[in-house]
Amino acid sequence: MNACLFEEAVATGVVLGGGGSIAPRREKVRLCIPKLYVTEIPSGVDSREVRETLVHASSQVLNAPVDWDKHRVELEDDWPREVVATWQQGRVKKVSWEYFVEETRRITIRLNPRLFAVVENEARLRACSLNQFCVDALSAQVRTRSKRLERLILEDALSNDEPEGRPTSLPEILTRVTSSLADCRHAELVDAIKRLAHMQYLIPRKWNQNHGFVPYGPDGGGDADFFYRGDFRLKITEKGRPYLDGLRSVP
Repeated sequence: MNACLFEEAVATGVVLGGGGSIAPRREKVRLCIPKLYVTEIPSGVDSREVRETLVHASSQVLNAPVDWDKHRVELEDDWPREVVATWQQGRVKKVSWEYFVEETRRITIRLNPRLFAVVENEARLRACSLNQFCVDALSAQVRTRSKRLERLILEDALSNDEPEGRPTSLPEILTRVTSSLADCRHAELVDAIKRLAHMQYLIPRKWNQNHGFVPYGPDGGGDADFFYRGDFRLKITEKGRPYLDGLRSVP
């Protein structure tokens, strides 16, 4: 079985008149734009499971943020015509399901003799294998980076006491963050903001002409509208202040 991640969009098109009329008229047309095909999905895996897997891993294969409010995942039996046609033409990237669910991946790390001796000695002192020592060290580094990024975001939000939060935009906050994390990118920054919001340490808000400042979520638009278009506000919560104090101990 195969599945497709596709974007749903609406465009205005010209169609021929019906009911005896030949005059063309303009109508809104629903479009389905395939972004990724997932192949060789085993039986028992439904579209919901495929979607959840892609939410966590799509950035690895698409190299671009996905606005999940405007995208769907469907198995082959439920594909719209455009998705079927694009599949037959072979114009969109295909990735095997195994890529997403493989439990382990192998990498080769080349160390100079001096560094290798240090790593080997540290692994021996901890009574673990070289592989386990490297995995533990890399995992700790990833966790440390995530915490540093969260601290920078919360400190930036705390630097302004406006009731609705600090006015900012993705390029602005990225410029401030990269002074400490030089290789930080937009997608990593957005993920960190959403993670802090999910934990109720931060409230992202955006101005809506009809409703005023709206928190990030279904009513505030998807990622593309919220983070990548115009400015927004970031406000640290009372719950977020002690969390920030704890993060300040992270090197």
